[in-house]
Amino acid sequence: MLNITVSHRENDEIIVVRVEGEITHTNRFRIVEDLERALATYGSRRILIDLREAHNVSTTMDSFGFAQAVNRKGSELSEPDNPLRMAFLTDPEDTSHDRVLSIIFGSLPSTNIHLISKDGPSALNWLQRPNPYP
Repeated sequence: MLNITVSHRENDEIIVVRVEGEITHTNRFRIVEDLERALATYGSRRILIDLREAHNVSTTMDSFGFAQAVNRKGSELSEPDNPLRMAFLTDPEDTSHDRVLSIIFGSLPSTNIHLISKDGPSALNWLQRPNPYP
């Protein structure tokens, strides 16, 4: 079972999407749908996707198909003058997300900025900075 919790940190305008459980090819689209609703509701362009309590069980081919779907959505959500800044937080011991995140990053519009982190405080710090580049 997949549990997705979306919240908004008003003080720093960060949307937090916390995912728990097994991520499969079929249920992972719920993450994108919930994120789209949060973007429309809060208007923030800074997003933390917390996957520390989730495990990806999809095959490489399923991940590739998902990445193509995300690419189509990413183009719709892309704003050249106001890029999405997304940090993906994963468990240090879990590599199940590495392949799909690499595929997604390779296919998203270059106007969006991404970070994969194994450390919560550093991911939040990166999202809070005015400039995402060191």
